[in-house]
Amino acid sequence: MIETQLSDQLNDHMTEVPRNFDVIVLGGGIVGITAAIEAGRAGYRTAIVAGEFGGRYLSEAIPAGFYHENARFIRHAMRYRGHTGIVVGKVSLDMHRLILEKEEVMNQEAAKLRKQIEDAGVYFFSGAGRPLPNGMIDVKEEDGNLVRLTWKRLIVATGMKAQKRETLKHYTEVVEDDGIYRFNQIPEEMTILGDGVRACEVASLFQTLGSHVSIVTDSSSVLKHLDAQIVGRLEEQMKRRGTKIFLKMRPVDIYKDSLKMTHIELASADAFAASEKAGGHPKTEHTVISSTIYVPTLYKGNMSGLSPLRLDIDDGFVVTDSFYRTSLKNVYAVGSVTGQCQMAYEGRMQAKTLIENLVAEDQGRPRQMLDVYQMPHFIHTFPEVASVGLTTQEASIEHEDIRVGLAPLGDEPGSLFASNKQGFVKVIVDGKYREILGVHIIGENACEFIAQVQALMIMEGTTMDLSRIVHPIPSLSLALEEAFDQIEQ
Repeated sequence: MIETQLSDQLNDHMTEVPRNFDVIVLGGGIVGITAAIEAGRAGYRTAIVAGEFGGRYLSEAIPAGFYHENARFIRHAMRYRGHTGIVVGKVSLDMHRLILEKEEVMNQEAAKLRKQIEDAGVYFFSGAGRPLPNGMIDVKEEDGNLVRLTWKRLIVATGMKAQKRETLKHYTEVVEDDGIYRFNQIPEEMTILGDGVRACEVASLFQTLGSHVSIVTDSSSVLKHLDAQIVGRLEEQMKRRGTKIFLKMRPVDIYKDSLKMTHIELASADAFAASEKAGGHPKTEHTVISSTIYVPTLYKGNMSGLSPLRLDIDDGFVVTDSFYRTSLKNVYAVGSVTGQCQMAYEGRMQAKTLIENLVAEDQGRPRQMLDVYQMPHFIHTFPEVASVGLTTQEASIEHEDIRVGLAPLGDEPGSLFASNKQGFVKVIVDGKYREILGVHIIGENACEFIAQVQALMIMEGTTMDLSRIVHPIPSLSLALEEAFDQIEQ
């Protein structure tokens, strides 16, 4: 975990540390840091109060991105070995060097954030904060000193707190989010109990790094709330690379054999339901042998120190309106503590929107709401998945007439490699006005070229607007143009 003595490092250049602030941000993760930097740049006297600098962004998100980039290099080397005239020797991992470089990347990102905080004129108080409803906050610093600050506006960005898991807690082979990027060596076998974005990203990563990966979920698919055609192709590609996927299955029993290998016996969710009615025990249908079990962590909003505010709480998260206002005047909340997002990029956009609205409010201008349907979703699997807007099912419910265009990657003009033909671009538009309703991409670099679509959707763009964008040849982005062209044929 990266820690920092910010009283010594960030505030050294300031001869006198103030105690009265326009804005105080409670929480030192990337969402809180973003809110504070934006507030400082906007001219507000701003402070951050947090016991940990960087939060899960530095300890988990940055290592995840680092390992993903390394896995991408490995994957490209393996895909093109023996093809296209490129000769690549045996690919292997130097885990000791990889870990050292990961730590260096984390330190560099931490230093960059500190510099941005300093440049924005933001003060950092390192310690546990206890905000009071009368515009004050008590900070217990690491040396035990108690400092009282005042605020005109308070932004709660305390993030999420891991929930204690009763099942599997006695198994040393079980890791959760805080341990998945801390291996000294790549596990030979990994079984993932659960589904969702984190489960799929971890599966793709460790499969590429050399693990034999299995996913076990009682759901009917590995991802929810995405276009079904995209999810189906992702499952197909994961299976082709060797990942075993057990859908609508649940563990019956877990035990170790004489070689200390963990056996996970599985039965269908339907068998579990039938056995519960009959008062019996479901029969084992599959057995997975694994050296490591990954269980995605369950989270609730981090409410540490917030009790004096008496904020409205729903199912463990702070309740806010569309402008991130809580039930207490001049107290706002952004990021995962609200339960409205789990990804860093979503929380950062909420933080930026909040500060823009505070400035607009002070200047007598109208505020703007962040449209959640125009928030892209990035899933760093192999292949990547990127999505923005409505799915086919959602669009058909909300619009009387929709048109769908689909173009496979690898068939666009100038495509050089048949190996690119693993994904596709799917676009959904309104049949009458040709307004772009949704775009869903699965394939190499999908996360990089979804942004141009989001920009068009924010401006209520149409297929005609998209046709004016010039794409280089060759490029995967041409598939986007091909998909839209299909609608007009």
